[in-house]
Amino acid sequence: MIKVVGSRDLDLPAELSGKPSPLEAAVSSLAGKIPTTSPNSTEILSTPRTKALPAVIFNIAPPPTPAEALKGDWEGLKSEAQFLKSDGEKVHIESHVFLGTCLLQGIGGAKDPVQAVSYFLKAAEKGHADAQFRLGYCYYKGEGVEQDIHEALHWLAQAAKQKHAVAECILGLFYCIGKEVEQNFEIAVELFKQAAEQGYAPAQCELARCYKMGDGVAQNFNEAIRWFLRAAEQGYPDALNEFAKRAK
Repeated sequence: MIKVVGSRDLDLPAELSGKPSPLEAAVSSLAGKIPTTSPNSTEILSTPRTKALPAVIFNIAPPPTPAEALKGDWEGLKSEAQFLKSDGEKVHIESHVFLGTCLLQGIGGAKDPVQAVSYFLKAAEKGHADAQFRLGYCYYKGEGVEQDIHEALHWLAQAAKQKHAVAECILGLFYCIGKEVEQNFEIAVELFKQAAEQGYAPAQCELARCYKMGDGVAQNFNEAIRWFLRAAEQGYPDALNEFAKRAK
């Protein structure tokens, strides 16, 4: 039986307020990075998790850009995407992912989400993790295809199986807040850990929140601070805000 722990306000226990405390050490190491004002500055280590998936999680920055694409050589890029050489399958798949991303975001030309989905699907079916993630994104947002959350979860799960950090984090959030799946904090924590260990800051922040709240894992303020710190060191706003009040 999974114990579901509800949202509650928590602050650091007295035993963590000695000199030097883990939080004080963390704040000191973040000198110059912590914002002086923040909407969360009065809620350090007490902000409950929302029921919405943070928009920042769905960051679909384009993959490495071929120089010819930046110059507008779309016909050349399309030709590369359409033909598969016997020894060039990897290049072929990467070109699908790149072209799909450009068409989805309108990079180098007009947006064409429908065509973008077709390129993502071709690469996703060949097992390309980033294409699977981007296809999942399209289904989730309803871009270029009819919105279908279950299909989105399918492709996100395929990407997560290949250790795609962003997909792992998103799936973790689905399980954490019980959106379209049965709430399961233990699965969420495992997914957050896998992504956090790859250095993905949003996952590090979510894992820290799990340790802070005791969701799916034994409550551990030291671990919460450690993971908040790792995300904050990358400049992740939510993690920096966790330290803002103590920095004043």
